Amino acid sequence: MTHVEKPRTLSFEELTIWRTELPDVNIAVLPPDNTRPNPLALDDKLFVSVFSPGAICALQRDSGGMIWRRELQKFSGASVLLHSGRLFANSPHTLYALRPDSGETLWSFCPYGTKGEWIYSSPTIYQDKLYIGDRKGLLHCLDSGTGETVWSKCTNREGNHSVNSTPAVVNGLVIVSTNAKVVVAYEAITGEDAWEQSVDRASTFGPLLHNGLLAVAAQT
Repeated sequence: MTHVEKPRTLSFEELTIWRTELPDVNIAVLPPDNTRPNPLALDDKLFVSVFSPGAICALQRDSGGMIWRRELQKFSGASVLLHSGRLFANSPHTLYALRPDSGETLWSFCPYGTKGEWIYSSPTIYQDKLYIGDRKGLLHCLDSGTGETVWSKCTNREGNHSVNSTPAVVNGLVIVSTNAKVVVAYEAITGEDAWEQSVDRASTFGPLLHNGLLAVAAQT
């Protein structure tokens, strides 16, 4: 009879390699509103989006030592995105492109000023174009290198019209779900209308591509 050892259960302390207390944290991270990790691990660094008070931290991946901390106004989003040597992070009203080695601002996009909360969406990048929605129902396409607006589209004119989801790019189309119970698609480069699909309820999560199908989560 073959003897099978019982699996060993390890405590959190046994699994911990290092521990770092981030400075000035009230609420560490938001629940995820997309499939991106927070912290984001890349090469020898970890990038952490701290919700309250808003900040982005860069840590040494092997030791947890702080490299830099960049304060953002009010709150920070649920994740960061790294592309072509730029770290993208957002507060409720501004999208920032930062230097990954220092946290210095390269450019920022603040469509409606710093009062109020206008950006709950997270950015997506395709062919050096950056896509992000806002709570006025617009989807913006920006040049990811400069932050200049390439095009903006009004997805709908309903009362609850926010675009809080993270855009997805599939077969050259940029697709977003909205709080207005509609999913819309545009030509990613030109912004031309492609298609529109109604759903049962407001959607803030997705769209997600799986096995050739596009999934959108509607609120219950």
